[in-house]
Amino acid sequence: MNIINKLTIRHLKENKRRTLVTIIGVIISVAMITAVATLGVSFLNLMIRDNISANGEWHVKYNAVHSEQIQAIENDSQTKKLILSNDLGYAKLEGSENKGKPYLFIKEYNSAGFQQFPIELAEGRLPFTENEIVISEDIANNAKVTYNIGDKLTVDIGKRVLQGEENPLGQNYPLQLDENGTKETLKIDSNETFTIVGTIKRPTWEQAWSPGYTVIKYVDQNALNSTRTVDAVIVLEKVKGSLYKHSEKIAKENGISSVSYNDDLL
Repeated sequence: MNIINKLTIRHLKENKRRTLVTIIGVIISVAMITAVATLGVSFLNLMIRDNISANGEWHVKYNAVHSEQIQAIENDSQTKKLILSNDLGYAKLEGSENKGKPYLFIKEYNSAGFQQFPIELAEGRLPFTENEIVISEDIANNAKVTYNIGDKLTVDIGKRVLQGEENPLGQNYPLQLDENGTKETLKIDSNETFTIVGTIKRPTWEQAWSPGYTVIKYVDQNALNSTRTVDAVIVLEKVKGSLYKHSEKIAKENGISSVSYNDDLL
């Protein structure tokens, strides 16, 4: 080994220019590898932050669960935060001047949902009882329909359905029209009266082509029962590979039929 070392040192001294070029080449190679790795990690973090800002931070969603199932999910050791979320439905926005957005789109969250999802308050306060709502400021700015904080709003809430079909349409589907006019109808499920307690900026999940202006109400976990269902959206204590198997186990044990994942954050 000593002979090899001596021979190597001698060749390095005898070929100083080649040695210098080799050293510079190694330095540049290490710097480039480090830069590419740093760029990749930074880009991945940017994508994650962008996804959180647009869609909220969550990992697992148990769809259409009732009060007993929610309790089991909340008691699970892997649950860090429990968010309750539900698309309540659509209501006609009387007097809307935007013919492509004739509806109010009513969502509901618990207090954790207000924190985890990108809801930006413009005026007033967020709701904290089930008969309170906040409305998008675009209702006044875009639809030219004016409501004031403190107003009572009574609406018939239902699902958007195409004539002759049963599957409801969501916010990703624009208003369905043909040469004869509107092809869709509202299948009414309930009549509700709410008090407006604030206004919000247009949420990022409300696309330009979405047919409903966002309205958000509060959902009280203590008021849920075995017949009323919402989505239980979970932030995990620790994200690991076993989360898929674990969540499927929770779903099977508690009779939950559907589980979704936020793959962009997993």
